[in-house]
Amino acid sequence: MDGLDIFSSLHILHTNLLGLQVRMNYIEDNGKLSLLNKLSKKCGEKEITEMLKAHNPARLKTELFQEIETLLESKDLVSVGLDLLRRMERSGMELDLSFSPTLSFLTLNLVTDLMVLLSLIRNVKNIKLLPKIYSSLDPVREDEMKVLENFLEKYSRSVPALTTELSPCRRMLVPCVLSAGKVLSKLENRAKLLVENLLQSSFILINPDELDGNTTISDTFNEQTLSRVVFFSFILLDLPWKVSGIDDSGFQVLEKILSENLATTLFRNSFSSLHGTLLELTRNKPDREKNKKISVLQGWEEKTNSSMRKEHKEKRMKLVIVLEEYLYILEDAPVLIGPKFLMIMTFLSQANSELRWWALHSSFLRLRGEIFENDADIVSLIYYIFRYKILLKRNRDDLLQYSLKSLRSIDVSELREQLGNIDFKEEFQDVILEALDSLETIKDGGNIPDNFVLLFSRLLTVLTVKLEQSSCVSRKSPQLYALLEIICLHGRILLEELESSFQGLDLSFLYSVRESVEELFLQCKSVIHPNLTQLIAFPALCQDLPKILSTKCSEEYEVVVTECNSLATQFLQAIVGNLIKDLDKYVRAELQAQDELQPWRAATKVHQKISGKRRKGKKVEGEEEEEDVEKEIIRKISAAEKQDKSSNKKEKTFSRSETQGILRQNIVELEECCLQVECIHVGQHMYSPPAFLANRIKLYINNFIVESIQYPVLPSQAFNKISGMLRSVGNCTVGLEICSLYRDVMMDLQDTKPTTLDLYVTKYLEEVTKTILAPNCHFNSLLNCFCILNNKMEIQYTRIQELTSSSDLTGLVELTGLNGIKSIYSFLQSRISDGLEKVFSHIESGEDTDPKPDFIEPAIQVGKMIKLLELVEENCLDVSRSRCKFMVELWEYILNSCPSHLPVPIELLQIGAVLGCTQTNMILVREKWNDSRSDLKKDRSNLVSAFTRVIPILSRLQTSRFFLVSPSQKDGLITHQNSLEFLVTALSLVVSRLEPEDTARIQNVVFAPMEHLQPSALSLIILIHSFFTQQGVFENGVPYNLTRVSNSLTGLNVNPAPDIPNINQEIRSKRISKFLKDYHKIID
Repeated sequence: MDGLDIFSSLHILHTNLLGLQVRMNYIEDNGKLSLLNKLSKKCGEKEITEMLKAHNPARLKTELFQEIETLLESKDLVSVGLDLLRRMERSGMELDLSFSPTLSFLTLNLVTDLMVLLSLIRNVKNIKLLPKIYSSLDPVREDEMKVLENFLEKYSRSVPALTTELSPCRRMLVPCVLSAGKVLSKLENRAKLLVENLLQSSFILINPDELDGNTTISDTFNEQTLSRVVFFSFILLDLPWKVSGIDDSGFQVLEKILSENLATTLFRNSFSSLHGTLLELTRNKPDREKNKKISVLQGWEEKTNSSMRKEHKEKRMKLVIVLEEYLYILEDAPVLIGPKFLMIMTFLSQANSELRWWALHSSFLRLRGEIFENDADIVSLIYYIFRYKILLKRNRDDLLQYSLKSLRSIDVSELREQLGNIDFKEEFQDVILEALDSLETIKDGGNIPDNFVLLFSRLLTVLTVKLEQSSCVSRKSPQLYALLEIICLHGRILLEELESSFQGLDLSFLYSVRESVEELFLQCKSVIHPNLTQLIAFPALCQDLPKILSTKCSEEYEVVVTECNSLATQFLQAIVGNLIKDLDKYVRAELQAQDELQPWRAATKVHQKISGKRRKGKKVEGEEEEEDVEKEIIRKISAAEKQDKSSNKKEKTFSRSETQGILRQNIVELEECCLQVECIHVGQHMYSPPAFLANRIKLYINNFIVESIQYPVLPSQAFNKISGMLRSVGNCTVGLEICSLYRDVMMDLQDTKPTTLDLYVTKYLEEVTKTILAPNCHFNSLLNCFCILNNKMEIQYTRIQELTSSSDLTGLVELTGLNGIKSIYSFLQSRISDGLEKVFSHIESGEDTDPKPDFIEPAIQVGKMIKLLELVEENCLDVSRSRCKFMVELWEYILNSCPSHLPVPIELLQIGAVLGCTQTNMILVREKWNDSRSDLKKDRSNLVSAFTRVIPILSRLQTSRFFLVSPSQKDGLITHQNSLEFLVTALSLVVSRLEPEDTARIQNVVFAPMEHLQPSALSLIILIHSFFTQQGVFENGVPYNLTRVSNSLTGLNVNPAPDIPNINQEIRSKRISKFLKDYHKIID
């Protein structure tokens, strides 16, 4: 035999010929030889010379160099391929797709590759003139160009010329082509058999495929690829077929191919009509049965056009069932992947074949102006191929271990005996021994040799050679040949890439029909409604598409990779965009339902119903006419609706709960879709669907928060809305940590300057401070918030009640976090400091003989600011306590889970530091405020002097509840409910750290007015009581004669102003009376 490396030669030739096909296709599509279009087919030297004058010869030579080299390499490879086929013919090889499937398929694939390459070369207009042009540019290569010109002239009609060249190989090739009928019939029914196997006993799953004999290498063939190479080989070999010959092999092969397909792929997106091609050949060929053959071909085309869609749809449905069920089985029991690897290769090839059929016919029918209806099973096939790729990569080590174990379990001595009984040529004995020795090495525990596949491919080649006394071994002992092919396949699994062994995983051919893929993706939500979890197959598919590239055409790399990246981005954005859109609908519907359950809405509805019952039977004048008009309108609307229902198909409507259920299901499926794969690599780019989804969810949360925190929305409303959003998002998304995403969003919002939160806090403080500083605003201890009084001294509902309520302050703390609270503290501290400075300035500027009461209003304002600060502090501490309770427990659990003999990891210490800061941050801020406000104090002597000046002024006040001023004063005090308490708060801040002797000096000043008690000094009594109560003086005894004060109240008559309550009522209020009564008990 001239050479034994037939397998490797066929593989290498296929790779190189495919690269040249890519190059020639690129040259044609991109007009690399557009200058040839300006020349006529029979142009001479003169026309070529004139054309060259219009170009720069050196530059033109450089531009044409790559194309000339491509044509020269094509010429050489065509020659090498034909020589290889002739060598195989001379060696007496007998090929049959049933007995020697791999070698037979590779041989027919070589024939097809030669035809496709020559067809692509022929498609370039005036390609035969290129050698003449280049020889004019480079005379040194004139002889070489003449040879190339002869080659192009010879194969200008590629099919007849190649048919002539293949005629010496007909003895080997014709039986190989005609044997395809049985294999194609078996592949056609394979999907049905796979479904039936699911109903068999579990023994079918456990028993290895290579032992049961039901699955062979030919079952792993791709039906569409096999049909393509068989059809083109049939045409090139010019095989005869009989119209009425049911037993005719040629008729069976054509019927099998043409009854299921309308077209086949020439190269990428170039298609060839099967029936049209045969009809043209039949019409141009002399044949006595020409008319009958034309009639048969037309009948096949009509039948195929009417039935193929339904047949392939049923086949896809069966394959989806098989892929899904076996995926669940193999994921639960990956140990079965090894024993069932042949079956896995079979249904993956079947699925790949159906996708090739869909890609081919969807594009072919679109070119014919027909519509191809997609279905969800197409998406499922892409998805499950993607899932099996992940499954096989994840369990690759187990599969390799099984293949190695299988090779070691083979009885080599029995193989030696079987092969030794065959009368091989002497030159083949060394090939057999080398292959068996390599297998013996593995059996003895050694590693698989690097040339293991090469040695066994040589052995398989030897077994297809006709023996001297009989046919080849592959025909005589098909079981032995099948076993050796399985051994060779195990070697390829161990030595080659995964996708080289499982060719059904390769979906790069879909790049040529990417428009159909995009259309399929767009139809997924509007037309075909697949399981949305499967949509991840589309972006994952993009990592396979660049595999269509070849090293022989590097110019395509940038274009193809850019398009694939664009597709991957488009698919991911659409998937996550649909998720965000459904999520937003779900969240807003949940918030609306939550809002409808608010008590005030229920009260409004109850009130309306009660009012309606009360009014029932009582019609106001004019209501009867309105009711008649309403009834007439309702009647017309009902009639129109009935007409619409009768004329149009009634659309299905869903209740709110059903709609929410559908939306939630969509969101869950789309989230699961994105979380199935960590990374998708397209060229040099990497996509992470989980990270992409998390970023889009973060962006949605960020936008929702920014939308919610828009003043004048109340903090509690904004916080409840955001909490409801987070709760709804958490209900739908189970694979993402929404709390972490929310924390990151809030940190980002707080770090951006100026932040939305800063603007919200600023506007909040502006409104609150402006309102509480109004004269008619006071703090209500029962409501624990600030309130506004009307002219009748009644509480009037305003926004200030909500803005300073506990729920809104809690919402403010929750929303703004530590940075927001610090800004609030800083703002209030600044206002308090400024207010105290005004108090000091007014007190120090006055004289004892002529005191000025201008300090009272800023002092009251300071008291209100301090009260607001206390409210904020209380809510900060409440929030901090509620959080720290759980966080400290978590911290203790983490510490307890760490081994006691090991140091605490740095990461855990960092977590503990964060928890500790969270627990104490509010306290630290408060202590910081206490420290900072000590800086506001003057020296002790000035403080005592300033405070003693307050007493005479207070003695002139008329009431304890509010101050009465002349109407002529524009900026005076009007009604300050509990203003004395605010004043006391401010003064307490001033003297909070006085020494005991300073307090005594103040008491001496206080007692003086009591010697001559007047009604105008009653407010001073309340002030003194409040002040010393806050300072805790009463714990060690009352510093002034309160008994005398209480006795002096008896018989007191005062004429109050017309717009204020009686001062006796104020003094005898429950609060003061109770205090005096308790004091008498102590004294007694």
